[in-house]
Amino acid sequence: MLGHKTFDEWVEIFEKKDDSTYELSPGERVVFDPMHGFFSYWFNPESLNIIIPKMCGDIKYWYPKITKLYFATKHLGTKGVLFCTKRNPYAFMRLAGGELKSVEYTYDFETKKARTIWFIGLTEENYNKEAAER
Repeated sequence: MLGHKTFDEWVEIFEKKDDSTYELSPGERVVFDPMHGFFSYWFNPESLNIIIPKMCGDIKYWYPKITKLYFATKHLGTKGVLFCTKRNPYAFMRLAGGELKSVEYTYDFETKKARTIWFIGLTEENYNKEAAER
């Protein structure tokens, strides 16, 4: 899966794995690297968290960059990072640390598919410092 790809190729991988159509929400930004994939983020002014709703590629590459983004904005009042995943949250937490904040169950009446979305909160107190410094 890893290796040089265009953004469109990474999006195709994301859509296949996520079983969804890639769309950005208003205010959502994308960080992309042809060798490592992409992640998207937006800032929630109510919770003061950086939200990571989409990620495709090399989490070990992106995690240090996301923690740097968090610490670079902490002086502005950022409280943490909230990762959204449709996969095993505990595998993610073994790498990144964090804490399971909530679970959302959805049902798409068009596709007739049920989905589970886990939300993992990362703060200065519970992040994996060793993984962030790679």
